[in-house]
Amino acid sequence: MNVASVSGGAEPGTAPAWEVAVQAGAGPAVTMLLTVAAIATARRGGSRSAAFALAAVAPVRMLMAPIGLLTWSLAALDLVRAGRPNFDEYNFAIAVGAPTPAILLPSSLFLGWAWLRVWRQLPSPRPVHILWLVTGMVAGLAGWVKLVGPVAVALIR
Repeated sequence: MNVASVSGGAEPGTAPAWEVAVQAGAGPAVTMLLTVAAIATARRGGSRSAAFALAAVAPVRMLMAPIGLLTWSLAALDLVRAGRPNFDEYNFAIAVGAPTPAILLPSSLFLGWAWLRVWRQLPSPRPVHILWLVTGMVAGLAGWVKLVGPVAVALIR
């Protein structure tokens, strides 16, 4: 088991569509709720550092939406050959029978909105705060993939 992997569970074509839709839709839905809550907390002046960090980092998982939308657009213009993607928003669109852009566009817009809100709420000097947020994100990801994840997998086995 790779701790950085998102594979597993209900997959399109093998599981009932409702099960795929619930599983694939849960990740983006929870991410959006966490992000909105973090932005609201930062705006009210609560634990600003933690709220800013969560608001900036949580939507990172949604980066596949604009990348998928760009790839879909280029494939529609016959500029690239689209493969078979495997990420939540795409799997959700397939499961509910929605056109792929109908799901990817709102996710992409949400990501842009969230990061714009974070940028506007950051105190000056903004580049310094962004540097700290990115540093924390990279350190957290490295800690998960190289330390926390493998220990958790070892304990489960």
